[in-house]
Amino acid sequence: MLDKLGLGPEVQRELRPGVITLAMPAFGLGGPLVQIRAYGSTVEQASGMPFVNGREEWPPALQHVAFGDPIGGMFGGAVLLAALAARPRLGGAEIDLAQVECLFQLTADAIIREQASGAPLSRTGNRRSSAAPCCVVPASEADTWLAVVVDTELAWRGLCSAFAEEEWAGDPELSTMAGRNRSADQLEGVIAAWAAGRTAEEAAVELRRFAVPAVAVQPAHALGRDPQLSATGFFQTLERRYVGRHAQTSPRFRFDGIRPALRRPAPTLGEHTDEVLAALADG
Repeated sequence: MLDKLGLGPEVQRELRPGVITLAMPAFGLGGPLVQIRAYGSTVEQASGMPFVNGREEWPPALQHVAFGDPIGGMFGGAVLLAALAARPRLGGAEIDLAQVECLFQLTADAIIREQASGAPLSRTGNRRSSAAPCCVVPASEADTWLAVVVDTELAWRGLCSAFAEEEWAGDPELSTMAGRNRSADQLEGVIAAWAAGRTAEEAAVELRRFAVPAVAVQPAHALGRDPQLSATGFFQTLERRYVGRHAQTSPRFRFDGIRPALRRPAPTLGEHTDEVLAALADG
């Protein structure tokens, strides 16, 4: 877009020596897909992720989270910091960041498995070779869910104690992750039947008393009332043009224990055009 406006990298450097520019197209600034318009979900499909998600009997499954946007943004922030740190020695830089290449980090285990064994990574849904049982089951109230992950021997013994299942504790077949995964349907059925008589939060608290990792699955619409987020001051209230007062998420970090304050909300379209142009004219 800037090239079309006559403001490509060469012009930018002439106007401002040492300038650092970052382009983040889906597939980079070269190659046969350079002209393809893409979105987060398009990049996800091109990264191999749909062949890792879901279960074996499913077709390729999208997450529908548009991972390309936030993951590409994190890599973009990191590479800009690197370029700024190097600018005193190397000068400005024109950075080309392909979003699809960033997503390969999320499918690294599948890529390595294919390279090492020639076979694709198994699609196991919620289940994991490093944790068993590992499941999400419905709780007593409508559309509420409990997540349980038994990933250590301590957690397995705790689960046996929580359910008073002495036979489980003494069964050599269930003493290993692999054995418990072979009996996953049976184990998860018991957990589901138990959770059906409790609220998700009650069930999670009870299991954690026995050192079993468990948590109530938090729906997105309940995050504004989440006691943990409220206690940490994650949401701040701001006034925004056309919207009025509304909750805004805070920076995810603190400096010396203090979360940076939000001084103003994200701008509306063109809100700061005059301000930016005036600053350029003065500079």
